[in-house]
Amino acid sequence: MGIDWAYDIHLPARNVATALRATAALAHPGKGPVRVTLPDGAELLLPFTSGFRADPVDVRAGDGHVQLDTLLRFPVRDDVIRAWAEGDDSAEDPIRIGYIYLSVWYRYSPRPGYAHLSYTAATTGMSHLFADSTSVRRVFTDLAASAGAVLCVLDREGDGDEICWRDGIEVAEPFDRMILAAMAARWPAAG
Repeated sequence: MGIDWAYDIHLPARNVATALRATAALAHPGKGPVRVTLPDGAELLLPFTSGFRADPVDVRAGDGHVQLDTLLRFPVRDDVIRAWAEGDDSAEDPIRIGYIYLSVWYRYSPRPGYAHLSYTAATTGMSHLFADSTSVRRVFTDLAASAGAVLCVLDREGDGDEICWRDGIEVAEPFDRMILAAMAARWPAAG
């Protein structure tokens, strides 16, 4: 089994719809659509699938978690993603990359009223692209900013995790999961 690194974005739960709409704006057309019902009752029609199907998803049921399959577009703005694009005969700018597994977690957040979205690479090669491409990183930090997030982390499965964005600015700081609860205690109350 390969590595499956991810960008984790932590945000107030009320901002999940905003984040999903921003993610949909990055999506390559032709996937889905899937209807997603969020805990507040908001319904979104998104250009994703769920488990390779376009069945409706109701996050209010079960454990407050949903996994969606995405095919997202990234600008070709650095040598790493440019090399990735060279292997694709149909490569354009922006280039499409996927499957990217998007998990939305409500119940397993380190602070009540918050949720986190995890954008997970499907392959080892894609995981390295996530870590090495400044274009890919910028897409996720811009997404965090536009969704009103408090934190964006490159999750390397505990092997060099890195904070990419927090407190409204891009950073490059080591991240240890042990500090997440302490960080979350300082996040604004989500109401």
